[in-house]
Amino acid sequence: MNLEATMESPTQVATEKKPKVNHFLALRKEVDQYFKLNNISDKGEKKFLWTALFIVAVYLASYLTIVLSDLMPLAKLGLALVMGVFHALAAMNIVHDAVHKSAFKSNKWNDRFGLFFNLLGANTNNWRIQHNILHHKYTNVEGKDRDIDTGGLIRMSPNQPRKFMHRFQHLYQWVLYGFLHMNWITFKDFSQYKDFVRDGYIKEKDKAKEFRIMFLSKTFYWFYALVIPMLVLDLPIWQILLGFVAYQFTIGLYLSVVFQLAHVIENMDFPEGLKKDWMIHQLTTTSDFNPRNKFVAWMTGGLNNQVIHHLFPHISRVHYAKVNEIMTNYLAKHNLPYHSWPTFTSALVSHYRMVKKLALTD
Repeated sequence: MNLEATMESPTQVATEKKPKVNHFLALRKEVDQYFKLNNISDKGEKKFLWTALFIVAVYLASYLTIVLSDLMPLAKLGLALVMGVFHALAAMNIVHDAVHKSAFKSNKWNDRFGLFFNLLGANTNNWRIQHNILHHKYTNVEGKDRDIDTGGLIRMSPNQPRKFMHRFQHLYQWVLYGFLHMNWITFKDFSQYKDFVRDGYIKEKDKAKEFRIMFLSKTFYWFYALVIPMLVLDLPIWQILLGFVAYQFTIGLYLSVVFQLAHVIENMDFPEGLKKDWMIHQLTTTSDFNPRNKFVAWMTGGLNNQVIHHLFPHISRVHYAKVNEIMTNYLAKHNLPYHSWPTFTSALVSHYRMVKKLALTD
């Protein structure tokens, strides 16, 4: 049974009771069998590599054309938007898989590609802690999952206090989303670094090294992304700043929307703590959208298949469509919950309705 074809919005509700059958191990056995029978690796390998090279090539070509060509300012502004899109694609298609060690069998190469995040202004180690450790374990748990923590600017969970300003959040959320990356590379990484040292996620012996990497990589990013254009472009400063802000806004809006469609959406659960069964926790706090569409998968780094990703983060996104078929058949057979929206647009509308609901009701 294909749940995606029959459900616009999921209605099944998971029980808090721990299932007698270990469904996760049973499903994992079926998934592992698929890779074994077809004699293929569950990593991305060549498909991942070619995608990564293409994204980096377009990103660099756009940047070099902006700083070296005599194109009209409007054309350069368009290329800044292209840079923003491919910056976001690099984060989702390259860094995300690499940090989860699903890009290659070799952990050395996974680590190398994961460091690419540092060249994009963000800090790889902070992201690994926030995403791999906290978000994946404590999905949608207030106070633990930092993906739903906006510093109080947007109420992303019914477990968060509702402030006066939140009644307008469904109107201003898109503007704040656009400044996600600017805040990330300027303030958030330093704040997280401090928190992660305090909480023991960054060891005392490593904190100087991690801070040095963070500071030097951010200096390099700001230099090539903003200082060099100011030095070489024969344009008014305001036009250069406009292009930089447009580039940053594109990254922030793109990443924010894709990430939020997986968890801050209607029919999602926001438990106050971890459920007794880990698989049930993931199934009730995570949603897919258009999971079999290859174009959507490429444009989101496979994050339209969030359920598979949360259950099997070691599997590369290049396999998600096929594994989704195995998973949905298993879940339907055992009457387990599965959340999926048929299109990107339907998921986006649901996210908006969810944010509006959180704006207007306690």
